[in-house]
Amino acid sequence: MSTAPTYFQNADACVDAIIQKVGKNIVFGMPLGLGKPNILVNALYKRAKEDSSINLRILTALSLEPPKGASDLEQKFLGPLVERIFGDYPRLDYLTDQKKESLPPNVSVSEFFFQAGVFLNNKTSQQNYISSNYTHIARDMIDNGANVLAQMVTKKEIDGKNYISLSCNPDVAPEIVPQLRELEKQGKKIAIIAQINTNLPFMYHDALVEDSTFDMVIENPNYNYTLFSTPNASVGNPDYMIGLHASTLIRDGGTLQIGIGALGDAIVYAAQMRDQKNQQYQSLLSDFQIQDKFGDTIKRVGGTEPFAKGLYGSSEMFVNGFIHLIKSGILRRKVYDNVAIQKLLNEEAIDETVTPETLKKLV
Repeated sequence: MSTAPTYFQNADACVDAIIQKVGKNIVFGMPLGLGKPNILVNALYKRAKEDSSINLRILTALSLEPPKGASDLEQKFLGPLVERIFGDYPRLDYLTDQKKESLPPNVSVSEFFFQAGVFLNNKTSQQNYISSNYTHIARDMIDNGANVLAQMVTKKEIDGKNYISLSCNPDVAPEIVPQLRELEKQGKKIAIIAQINTNLPFMYHDALVEDSTFDMVIENPNYNYTLFSTPNASVGNPDYMIGLHASTLIRDGGTLQIGIGALGDAIVYAAQMRDQKNQQYQSLLSDFQIQDKFGDTIKRVGGTEPFAKGLYGSSEMFVNGFIHLIKSGILRRKVYDNVAIQKLLNEEAIDETVTPETLKKLV
């Protein structure tokens, strides 16, 4: 039977509870990027720096921080920008020391994915790096002895019951939590923690879990800090050209994955032009001789007509471009978690209107 978690208003009190539950050998797993519970991990790291009897290993990926500027001039220039975009987003204290290679001897950080170029010539970080496909993160966290899992989440009451949304990081927790609970049944001491930030978008489906999923929940209005933002860079001509070419390789009824940055934005823009301003789009393809050069590949792989069926989005990151594609009505193809049904839909043997004929096809 599921039990209600213990709620904390203070991260330090939660750290006390973690140590009481699992002991002083802590392998602390947390998500990639934004989903990190910064206030909790900062409190835990501070405690480990003060108490050398605590052995803390942090398992995570893509530790982010607002830009600082190397010189006094850079800092003065960046100051207003950082304040406007990042607000009161708390910096990760371990990351500051990690970059200086000044982590205390009882603390180590193993990351699965680095921000490009951040840890060049940083021997400690490179030696502790774990090369893992993100599909295998849950497996590799378990293999590395994770006994504490924590994530920043958001919360809502639905029909009188408290629910928590994994929001922007719904990928690893649904896979790793059952494994940790199984290890707990075998006698391993486990703690699973949520830190609430109501600024996160409340996502549904697999991201929606009951609060009893967690042993501890930290909820304090003062912890609703500004979310980490990736500033949108302007799209340059090379990006526009790459985006235009790439848009011809998107098959109507297909699946799209795009990343952060100007190149992803350019692909979105070209896809919108293809769908909504197709005459202008065709003129561009003609002007740059794209059809002449790559016509056979475009015909075999993608297309240049508007999206009659629409696209499905599949990505580990819900980037701004997906929002624009949804609003444009391009990202609208539904995919179902059933191979037989999806195969029939792909073959156009059935459609999404359920009729007696649908049942015959399913039989």
